[in-house]
Amino acid sequence: MLRLSLLRITSKKSAIRPFVTVDASGAGAELQALMAEHGHLFFPALVPKDVVLETRAEALSLCREAGWIVAESGPLEARWSGCEPVQSDDPEWLTFYQRWIAASAFNSLPEHPAIIAVAEKLLGDSVLVHPRKIGRVTFPQNEGQHTPLHQDFFHVRGTADTYTAWVPLGDCPQELGCLTIADESHQAGFREHGPSTGTGGWSVEADADMAWRSQDFAAGDVLFFHSLTMHQALPNRTRDELRLSVDNRYQRIGDAIDPASLRPHI
Repeated sequence: MLRLSLLRITSKKSAIRPFVTVDASGAGAELQALMAEHGHLFFPALVPKDVVLETRAEALSLCREAGWIVAESGPLEARWSGCEPVQSDDPEWLTFYQRWIAASAFNSLPEHPAIIAVAEKLLGDSVLVHPRKIGRVTFPQNEGQHTPLHQDFFHVRGTADTYTAWVPLGDCPQELGCLTIADESHQAGFREHGPSTGTGGWSVEADADMAWRSQDFAAGDVLFFHSLTMHQALPNRTRDELRLSVDNRYQRIGDAIDPASLRPHI
């Protein structure tokens, strides 16, 4: 049986609190201790806004050519054209995605020195950026196709000491479909996953007493989380705006890695 793709939060701890916010200039030991406790850290304005918006404009140019956003829209506008939402298994998506993952800004953003510096502090060593760089486009009014609750380790494998950096390409309020994190969920270890609807196709069951965190993002904000941290995307509940984001993974050079992580996403 397919699992529900969106967790309905009804427990006593259901009030969603903001992420654990930290300063990237903090000492590595301090950041490591907070990550060990919470399984995630939020870094406001980590990447210069213009760098993120350059990556956004690059992606939106391809979306415009694909007919997904209004043709006469500006270079940073993601206003939906009203076309049928495109899923990741559609040939149309494959054509678009092959162009996007080969694009210059898409590939340079994960290597930005500010992101690398945080990853090195969290891991306490030089880091490898996974060549499997991932981009997401979430259509509005398409609930059920966003990413369900899961742990990245299910897909990544290799070493559990892998961190994901999630970066929305532009401002991303919760209604546009940012992430929500199950605070401290990494401490319970790896969970059984089952087939599910939504991006990724697999999900994990939540505990009734989990504490949830989420908040609005501004362009340049970055959320780091551990590969065992349970998380999901909120649905895009806007009327006519696409949500664009990238997620990239970082681990110590020399640690175990699954061969798939050394290849492009498709």
